[in-house]
Amino acid sequence: ELLIDFCELLGEHSGENMADVVWETLVRFGIQDRIMAFVMDNATNNDTLVKGIVNRAAVVGISLNATWIRLRCLPHTIHLAAIKLLEGLGVISDLEAKKARSRSGNYQESATIVVGSEADKLAAAADDNDSEDPVELNPSMSDNILSGVDKVL
Repeated sequence: ELLIDFCELLGEHSGENMADVVWETLVRFGIQDRIMAFVMDNATNNDTLVKGIVNRAAVVGISLNATWIRLRCLPHTIHLAAIKLLEGLGVISDLEAKKARSRSGNYQESATIVVGSEADKLAAAADDNDSEDPVELNPSMSDNILSGVDKVL
């Protein structure tokens, strides 16, 4: 794996705009004929991006199939499935599930808490102690999780 470009997308985050930027990068590095797959989340603008790449490739004689080269991001798919499961079990509310699935922001942000460097130091110290102490859950969260586990069992 190698990051070859990271650029600001000017204008709308449409699939066509993204396809322009991606195609320019592929051409700049001379790798437009080496595309194997694009791994992305389920956003529809990513479908349009891939179709845009396929169209640009066809113009220069490169044959690609948008269905075959468009792969879904497994962690994103697992995240969506987990939300659906938790919602079905009643562990999270419909509103919480909707917020977790929301496209407003990064989907990982709905499942994680942003912490500063102090948290990194505490985590490293905990690893160094190699403690066997059980992890303490927030009581309200643990009740919901245990309720969900009981429903599965």
